[in-house]
Amino acid sequence: YKIVSFLVPRNLRLLRRVPSCLFLLAHSASSMAASTAEASAVQIARSTEADLAITEYATKNNGFKGTLKYRYSDFIVREVAMDGSVVKLRDTSSKTKVVGQAEPAAVAAPAGEAKDRLALLTAIVGADQAAKVMELEKSAEGDSKGDPVVMAPDADKARRTAVHQLVREHFPLMASDSVKVGENNETAIRIFLKDGATDKFDNNRPFKRQKKGGSMDGSIFQANRHDPVIKGLPYTKFTLYKENMDTMSAISMLAKITNLKPNVFQYAGTKDRRACTVQEVTALRVEPSRLAGINRNLRFGALGDFERVKNGLKSDGDLRGNRFEIVLRDVQEEEEKVAEACDELKRLGFINYYGLQRFGSSAVPTHAIGRAMLRGEWDKAADLILMPREGEKEETKQAREVWAEKKDVHAALRAFPRWMHSERAMLEGYKRQGKNAHSNAIASIPRNVRLMYVHAYQSYVWNRMASERVRLHGLDKAVAGDLVHEDAPEAEGGDLVDAVPEETEEKEEKEDGKGEDKWQRAHPKKVKALTAEEAETTPIDQVVLPLPGVSVEYPSNALGQRYKETLEADGLDITNLKHKVREYTMSGDYRKLMGRPADVEWELLRYKNPRADLQATDMDELKGRTSA
Repeated sequence: YKIVSFLVPRNLRLLRRVPSCLFLLAHSASSMAASTAEASAVQIARSTEADLAITEYATKNNGFKGTLKYRYSDFIVREVAMDGSVVKLRDTSSKTKVVGQAEPAAVAAPAGEAKDRLALLTAIVGADQAAKVMELEKSAEGDSKGDPVVMAPDADKARRTAVHQLVREHFPLMASDSVKVGENNETAIRIFLKDGATDKFDNNRPFKRQKKGGSMDGSIFQANRHDPVIKGLPYTKFTLYKENMDTMSAISMLAKITNLKPNVFQYAGTKDRRACTVQEVTALRVEPSRLAGINRNLRFGALGDFERVKNGLKSDGDLRGNRFEIVLRDVQEEEEKVAEACDELKRLGFINYYGLQRFGSSAVPTHAIGRAMLRGEWDKAADLILMPREGEKEETKQAREVWAEKKDVHAALRAFPRWMHSERAMLEGYKRQGKNAHSNAIASIPRNVRLMYVHAYQSYVWNRMASERVRLHGLDKAVAGDLVHEDAPEAEGGDLVDAVPEETEEKEEKEDGKGEDKWQRAHPKKVKALTAEEAETTPIDQVVLPLPGVSVEYPSNALGQRYKETLEADGLDITNLKHKVREYTMSGDYRKLMGRPADVEWELLRYKNPRADLQATDMDELKGRTSA
């Protein structure tokens, strides 16, 4: 059976709420009543969408009803890379492609350069030691690798640094480190061949051992930072395939399994939880073999297609879009009406609301936490994260009640399950700083989760303004005062441009206070307000709405006043959104009001088994399985 397929560009999100964007249609030949328990677990009431300001429709078509995400394999999302290729999981082995630089074994020094580097090395360590290093390098050509060369002890740190630099720059097949030797525990330099060094030597390992708990195949070493390939290409890029887990949880699990910090990993966008999704991820200074080794014990998905690359992914635009393949089950409607709705989706598109996954699935939406943080109400934000809420598992409910009743950090840490990473991180913060240090406790949560709360509030405001724009002016055309890009980008940027990238956070913290204030600079995307004359010839799909922040402009029509009133009602000043905690300062961004998917295809199919998988995932294809 052909499954519906379409491409949604970056920042154009697909929502169940839009009546004419119901995509893959499946008629069940048997009643689904016996399976309502699973379906009810994933259905979300309309009131929840209304709470998030998802209230308006793209067309007047009444649409039709179906069951979305009955099985998580009914919703497949594949990232579309910047070069337009669709990301798929193709190879789960540790085989690694090097992008932009040759492998070390292919690097050979010219004869003239070999003489020069020998002279340089001799000048620092002497002829005897330099000759041993050259012999070690030559041994790499044969089957038997030479033993590491340990230099004479040298207390001169500057001379040792010069040796390390010389090895890095002129001996690409070798690396060096410092070791303690002799009865007096003096410092000496050790030079060794890279290839096979970790396998050959016992206590002469050139890599720094991590804490216990590395990958299942024993690859528990960080990448060798002296390796020129690692130096020039410090990131490992890989494909992450996951099932029934959101992106941040998957990254947290990877970090836990590999004993790394979550900010070692970078990704361009978050993907749905109840789905099978495929996306690119980069990891800073992590060996591909270390990541490939955990596949055998990775229950939620798989990693593969490893590459060495120069740059990590950025959340502000390192993907072009997403390709969706969606099954809607139990469709009870005439084919003509179904065809009409799908044709309207293809022709007119949909209102570009932020979807339900942006705001979490619990009784406490993430934007409510973000709003409290932006207002500096740290105690309220902490309570929203930790206190009891409706609809959770009994284990979680009891843990929250322990904290609510006693505010006993140690008792709460014993009660909260290990998988509740954010809550436990907060409790550890209270343990270190005291029970009233709410801001510090929240700061203990992983940075990407903290910023998610702020991003969710921006998204909530955007949804409200999108609905207001439709109510005020409809969707027939642009109106005077609407914003459009001055130079329409080929693909819009990321969700938000408000936070320092995690890999540069430390650097920018050191530079904080120097030079121009980042948050007062103009937004890189230039927009303009339309005149009445320009609006007459501007299609509605070019109109953008701002996410609130210090670097964006607002519509010059009535909608601009609605932004001001909405933020004021939430206790925020639209003219002063710079936060005293620097990373919570919202820079803002622009997002298209309407989304129009590309390459839309759809087809009706019939099935008998309500639990059957109706489309093949990447993992199914790797294992040779097909859909029902």
